[in-house]
Amino acid sequence: MDLTSFPNGQLPFRHFSGYLNSTNSTSRLFYWFFESANSTGRSSDPLVLWLNGGPGVSSLTGALLETGPLSMQANGTLGWNQYSWNTNANLLFIDTPVNVGFSYSTSFNSTNSTNSTNSIATTTDDLQTAELNYAALQSFYRKFPHLLQNVLILAGQSYAGVYLPTLAMHILERNFPPHFRGISLGNPLLDHRYVVHSPLQLGHDHRLVNETVWRRLLKECNCGSGNNNSQNSSTDAILSCPFLPLTWTSSSLPELEPPTCDALYHQIYLHLYKLAHNAYNYRQSCATREDTFICRTERDEAAFRWLNRADVQRALSVESPPMEVRGNVSGSGSGNGSTTTTTVLWMPFTERVRRRYQQSVRSVERHFRRLLARRIRVLLYFGELDLTCTYISGRWFLADLKLSEDQSSTTEQANLFSKGSERSEFTVQRYSGEVGGQLTFVRLKEAGHQAVRDQPALLQKLFRQFLATGISNF
Repeated sequence: MDLTSFPNGQLPFRHFSGYLNSTNSTSRLFYWFFESANSTGRSSDPLVLWLNGGPGVSSLTGALLETGPLSMQANGTLGWNQYSWNTNANLLFIDTPVNVGFSYSTSFNSTNSTNSTNSIATTTDDLQTAELNYAALQSFYRKFPHLLQNVLILAGQSYAGVYLPTLAMHILERNFPPHFRGISLGNPLLDHRYVVHSPLQLGHDHRLVNETVWRRLLKECNCGSGNNNSQNSSTDAILSCPFLPLTWTSSSLPELEPPTCDALYHQIYLHLYKLAHNAYNYRQSCATREDTFICRTERDEAAFRWLNRADVQRALSVESPPMEVRGNVSGSGSGNGSTTTTTVLWMPFTERVRRRYQQSVRSVERHFRRLLARRIRVLLYFGELDLTCTYISGRWFLADLKLSEDQSSTTEQANLFSKGSERSEFTVQRYSGEVGGQLTFVRLKEAGHQAVRDQPALLQKLFRQFLATGISNF
């Protein structure tokens, strides 16, 4: 592994990578674990499990581009991430579910594909993935049993809003690991209904959709009262719209004639996404744009090239799946699940996993109620420029929980954070459950879906305080 940018080619802490056994002998989940950079408190610092979302996104994007200690540069070299989350925590990244990133399954099922010579079974759902992740976590503790005495924090973004609460239920049911204390989620998907409706509400509130078109939408879709000017009634109205999730991309947009409800709905979405250029942050331009309105940066491209180098994969102990399931392998290898001698094709996002993944948990409201009842601290932070998992969806989700807002919330006046070239306004709202538990909701004004990329210094400070005090004095 090329670490020439570091003194003596070494990191100031140990890191480990390889595979975790999961629910059966056929599932192999890849992990990359970094010890805490805090040499004096490393043995007692919390363990933080970070998962990216999708479904289908490799958590190695988090390791190299977001919260990990290594920072992939646009020129393909590794630098130091001064805003890493391992400054006072042991940090674990896992590629999940199987067939995402370097994870794989030896299970072969030719009925899942028209091409049985290079296909593997990838069909799974939220409950199966939760079991898979819990078994992987158990496997990790067998490798590193000394960490069982440390606090465990679950963290992630996007579809980790489903991955992690469902994983947390297994932890609470079995009381293992014994020191699970918190969960941190960035722009998470929490309720599918709100993800469908909230982008339109955000477009209206941010004046990306004009009022005439908005009221026409409410009228044509019979969305309650479209004539009241109050924001609350407008919100109630959009939630009553009978919208269905969109299934098209920019290359297959529907051609519907107005004034039907579906036509207006699709046209407003198309307007928002064309206007935005980048669905993850509508104010950012896009160098490389995917068919799904998602941007790839030069750092993303550099990470793709680096992780597909044979020497890097050997250093990370990447395994080559058996021959009959090697649909994502280049070159020739031993074909027995051994460390690769060529290269395994690493992708930041695996489309076939997303296509076959069954999103069976439609809301994690029940999971949150149980987390709070067990006094698990919760941090939800949202970049408000995201058009996919919007802060409005988080706000609606909180309303369903019917929590009591604490007097210490800073909702009246936004705080200002400045460090270097980074400057951001944010608001903090703190809530308590009926039977205990603390939930903190943070809204970031200058960030999008990947808030840890847009506001790294602020998110590092936010997370460190969450670890220490639950953000009681942020």
